[in-house]
Amino acid sequence: DSDEEIAAAPEPVENSGSTEGKNIPVDRIVVLVEEGLITQRELDQRLAQIKRSLIAKQVSMPSEESLVSQVLDNLIQEQIQKQLATQLGIRIDDFSLDREMNTLAKSNGMSLLDFREQIIAEGLDYAAFREDVRLQLAIKQLRKRQVDNQVKVTDREVEDLIAKGNFKSLATSL
Repeated sequence: DSDEEIAAAPEPVENSGSTEGKNIPVDRIVVLVEEGLITQRELDQRLAQIKRSLIAKQVSMPSEESLVSQVLDNLIQEQIQKQLATQLGIRIDDFSLDREMNTLAKSNGMSLLDFREQIIAEGLDYAAFREDVRLQLAIKQLRKRQVDNQVKVTDREVEDLIAKGNFKSLATSL
């Protein structure tokens, strides 16, 4: 397994300076994940996004405790994968991101401009949405690389497949 280091976060910190006599809450760290962290704001934003999605799909809402646990687990997994992708030099350039955004728009039957407006109308920050898509593309490349590294076909296996005549049936099934 991975050597991920996960630690509980300290309690929220209030700003000791005041603005117009009020304390301003400072975002707090919920979980430390190796060199990264997950903040309360990130958790709250993802929870709100998931809740909106469940409501829009008319799916029954799990308990708050269950939902928080699932979303936090997902954020931790993403953070670990993001760090690994960075370590392996996986980077999604703007051209690839733009192409994926266009694909997403078309798959939703919209132009990119309409898609952007829809995202904003749903209360999401478009720049943050783009960065999330960039992250998902990086994770997809990471997973592909991991699978490619695990799949090893020897010359002998190819020769055996051809010799058995299974090659033609394999080619027609693809």
